[in-house]
Amino acid sequence: MRTIQFYRRDSRNFHLLYPLIFLSGLSSLIYEIVWIRQASFVFGSSTLAMSTVLAVFFLGLGLGSWLFGRIGGTVKQPLLWCAGIELLLAVNGLCTPALFAWADNLYGLSYRHFDTHSALLLLIRASLVGLLLLPPALLMGGTLPLFCRQIIHDPARLSAKLSFIYGVNTVGAAVGCTVTGFLLLPTFGLAASLQVAAGLNVLTGLGFWRLSNKVEASAPITPSQPLEPYYNRRLLLLAGWLFFMIGAAALANELIWARFLSNFIRNSVYTYTITLAVVLIGTAAGSLLLGPYFDNSKQPKALLISFSVLQALSATLLLLLTHLPAPIWQGLQPWGLLPFILLMLPSTFIAGASFPLLNKIVTQQTESASKQIGMMTAVNIAGCIVGSVLTGFWLLPHVGLDAGILISSAWTLAAAWLAIMFASSKNTPAFKARASIYGGLSVWLLMLLWSPVRIPDDYLDPDDELLSITEGYNSNLAVVLRDQVKTLLIDRLWQGVETSNYQVMVAHIPMLHFPDAKDVLVIGLGAGNTARRFLRYDIKQLDIVDIEPRLFEFTREHFPSRWMNDPRVNLIAEDGRNYVKHTGRHYDFISVEIGQLDRPGVSVFYTEEFYQQAAAKLNADGMICQFVPLSFLRPAEFASVLKTFLAIFPNAQLWYNTDELLLIGFKGDIRHLSPEGFGKVTEEPSIGADFDLNYWGGDSYNLNSFPVFLGSFLASGAELNALANIAPATHYTDDKLQLSYSVSDFQHTDQRASALVPFIQRHLTPITAAVTAHAAPGMDLQTAAQVRDSNLADIIATDILGASTAHDSVESRIQRAQRALQINPKNIDAQDELQRYSPAEELKL
Repeated sequence: MRTIQFYRRDSRNFHLLYPLIFLSGLSSLIYEIVWIRQASFVFGSSTLAMSTVLAVFFLGLGLGSWLFGRIGGTVKQPLLWCAGIELLLAVNGLCTPALFAWADNLYGLSYRHFDTHSALLLLIRASLVGLLLLPPALLMGGTLPLFCRQIIHDPARLSAKLSFIYGVNTVGAAVGCTVTGFLLLPTFGLAASLQVAAGLNVLTGLGFWRLSNKVEASAPITPSQPLEPYYNRRLLLLAGWLFFMIGAAALANELIWARFLSNFIRNSVYTYTITLAVVLIGTAAGSLLLGPYFDNSKQPKALLISFSVLQALSATLLLLLTHLPAPIWQGLQPWGLLPFILLMLPSTFIAGASFPLLNKIVTQQTESASKQIGMMTAVNIAGCIVGSVLTGFWLLPHVGLDAGILISSAWTLAAAWLAIMFASSKNTPAFKARASIYGGLSVWLLMLLWSPVRIPDDYLDPDDELLSITEGYNSNLAVVLRDQVKTLLIDRLWQGVETSNYQVMVAHIPMLHFPDAKDVLVIGLGAGNTARRFLRYDIKQLDIVDIEPRLFEFTREHFPSRWMNDPRVNLIAEDGRNYVKHTGRHYDFISVEIGQLDRPGVSVFYTEEFYQQAAAKLNADGMICQFVPLSFLRPAEFASVLKTFLAIFPNAQLWYNTDELLLIGFKGDIRHLSPEGFGKVTEEPSIGADFDLNYWGGDSYNLNSFPVFLGSFLASGAELNALANIAPATHYTDDKLQLSYSVSDFQHTDQRASALVPFIQRHLTPITAAVTAHAAPGMDLQTAAQVRDSNLADIIATDILGASTAHDSVESRIQRAQRALQINPKNIDAQDELQRYSPAEELKL
């Protein structure tokens, strides 16, 4: 019988150790989420930038696990080491703002000297991320091997102990993720969240230090049963490869689930938090509930058979759940967390159980437990890195979601088959495991040859005719025929059409103020309806930035695109906020064409820091224009948007452009309009044709009439400042991103725009304030005022029509149309709706 030297710790103190392990996991996830957000402000939130951040973070965890696993066996006081790690993390956490500011300055210098996608800039970004995140991530990765060194001493209970350590730490991580996403960031902000995490580190470190003083080493003891020679090179290599495979599958599945859910759940600022929390809860539950049972098996081959069955089940569930008919998942949308739980919990439960299972196979000698677990964790994390990079950069954008599901499940089945090939022998039959693999393979072939659902095609509105669909790096892109008009959808949300509509005014209203602008920046391409209008003016350069790299070619293929070949056009696949912050170029005009406020990443264009960065990139007499989408905003949010904007651009105007108002800021004095200037611009045929457009009332209200056009002017000066004070308002900042949280409950039936109209009506600026002094006396101000009143009334009318749902009865639709016409009798959409559902038509239905 072999004697093992190890230390028996006082079991009375263990009940204090596990809460500290919990707190360690909690603080680690606070840091991870905060770092990801802070990194997005420095390096951008494009797929490439965020993948670099996550890859470096995981790399640090893996290196820490491997390094501390190797030295853990020689550590006599692992809890003292844990205390040191926690205190170092606290120091790092408090220094994080200064460190990110330093990296921001260096990255900005590099950004201005290299192409946005040059290999050297990518290397600089990766290096800076490494300097920021590798040291703390390495420390975090070292805690698990040290915990194992402290607690695991009995080989007969290795799986139970490891599953409890891993499970408790992961539960802490799930709580940290949830608390950070739902409480700390929205309520206290980034800086305060870091301080909370640092405080937890200090508390946890002091706890480890006190326990290390209470736990005493004792004489070596002999295990109650002999150890069998499990440890051999072949088995270790097999387990390592299996660890790598399940790590790759786990991260691939996490990205696949997120993309799959976006087909029927509208992404919000909370989506990432919910997804990560469910993954962590499932992982913890699998480890805690199934891990102890693996101690009952003394043969590694039997454990491999269990592993094989679990992986085959995981692959089968992924295939079956994602290929349920689309109406089933769409019907679950109102059920909140239920779709996340049903889709992700089964597979993450299995992944959590697989961690102690595989470690049980290779770790039977307790003096090597820390080393083996550290090494296997590092291999697992390496798989996570490879899985996330391949899925994000190849599988989803180049192969597609449906094929990605098939490839990921095939990979998992391959892991199950590899395990069973090693485990099968005459003495170890594996009929059940083989049957589970054959069952999974049968389901795989069925979904390949005959699937009950087309992903993502079947999740689009059935009333739309699908013309084309592709999957980008960040989102799904589709072109549909909606009411016989070719329409662009991004993640099922309307982004533009091929025909001229109100979007063209996003270019023309500002350019009428500054027709001599030469350098123009547009953030957000859409269908190109706005961007191409700038080329009708005498500009020198038009830079168009969009975060989705595939959108440029997709728009070129399906929408009018000859303008993209204009030598003045420069298409930039980049995060718009990051580009504005770091570019060395300066512009006469910046147009921010991002308005669906509940989408993740949009609110960063409504903070004081962004406006400061934009002002710094404007020339002395430059202008900026931004959407104010009323349908998303309550009075306090509307006031806050205006207050934040006015803090940087006090000279500003508010213009009507349907319920997506336009907020125009002037770096210098406000530029005024005149009938002569309007006529001179619109007499150009290519520009004037766009003004043969009306918002709601037929040709008699076309915008080619200067008084009708002026009816879109709403407020400036004292009245605009008064609108910024209609409700308690706050300055939106990067630290809290308040807007992203407050609009996350948006529903298209809310009719928020209607609630804002009375406030605007009470604070209208005289129309003469929009024109030059000499032009005012001869103008038809009465027509302009009447049109302005009708414009505001039409916001309410449109809100009434927009509140309808697919389940509304014909009678309900008729009533809505009648109510809309009472508000604005000229509303053509309401007239069409009433005509469509006339009594004669109702009889047919």
